[in-house]
Amino acid sequence: MTAMEQSLENKKIQRRRMMSYFIEAAIGIIEQNGVEGLSLRKVAQAAGYNSATLYHYFKDIEHLSLMACMKYLRNYTLQLAAYPYSSDPLEAFLEIWDIFCENACHYPKEFYTLFFNKHSNELNNTITEYYELFPEELGKQTELISRMLLGQNIYERNRFIMAPIVEAGWLEKEDAELVNEIIIFCFKEILAQKCANPDCMDGDMMKKKTRQIICRLLPVPKKG
Repeated sequence: MTAMEQSLENKKIQRRRMMSYFIEAAIGIIEQNGVEGLSLRKVAQAAGYNSATLYHYFKDIEHLSLMACMKYLRNYTLQLAAYPYSSDPLEAFLEIWDIFCENACHYPKEFYTLFFNKHSNELNNTITEYYELFPEELGKQTELISRMLLGQNIYERNRFIMAPIVEAGWLEKEDAELVNEIIIFCFKEILAQKCANPDCMDGDMMKKKTRQIICRLLPVPKKG
């Protein structure tokens, strides 16, 4: 490794170290006061730096919130890695959504921040950067799930896991995008309800509502 390459590597290590400090500080604040309790001043103070330093590593408080909330995907990604999916593409699609709903119900505000934040359309960049910092949280995923997890936003993520349904001929390609948008729109509303009133539903109810929507839109065969 040349001196220049070593210098660049050292800068990369330093950047990751600093980002880790701020992310861990933000997670601590979220644990105590919720996502709404985050501010640049509080995070900088907890990490032992001034607010101006944060802007060297994060665009704004929403970007930092997005990175900090990635921690709440850990159980979700590990469950995805361990789950024995059905060979039926429709049932596998529902199973992936079940796991998502179960975890979103535990951390509704954190999941809302992740998937419906002003930076959520750049989710793939955030996820890639986060898992470079914390690779142990990703788990060993199938190719399809890996592509889904690195999707640009929640629409692309859902598009990836819906692809086998289209390929199997269960859903017309020209209808897939509209179906995708309706599923995400409806789930966003369900999650917003949970954020506004945490007692309005549990994980089973969230899964049931989401399944009902999907089953109305997709030709899911009824179990006998």
